[in-house]
Amino acid sequence: LVIEETPGETDDTYAVEIGAFRKKNRDLNAQEKVITKLKLPVEIVEQWNDYHVIITGFNNKTEINKYIPELARMGYSEIYVLKNYKKIQ
Repeated sequence: LVIEETPGETDDTYAVEIGAFRKKNRDLNAQEKVITKLKLPVEIVEQWNDYHVIITGFNNKTEINKYIPELARMGYSEIYVLKNYKKIQ
């Protein structure tokens, strides 16, 4: 998966959702794994009885591309890019 960067996206921010789990301990495990291995900020958002694991803090899609192979090796095959993500309060 390669995401193309287009000019003019400099004001946008990006996040990546790597999974949604029914059980809280599975998302906590995923959060700990990403923080430990990749040193990236991870939020857990509860929505519709699922816990979504979201890696935040990307300034462009090119930054995301360098992490996708490592996330896949860690077992996260369904990766969703979220543009201008803001945590739901």
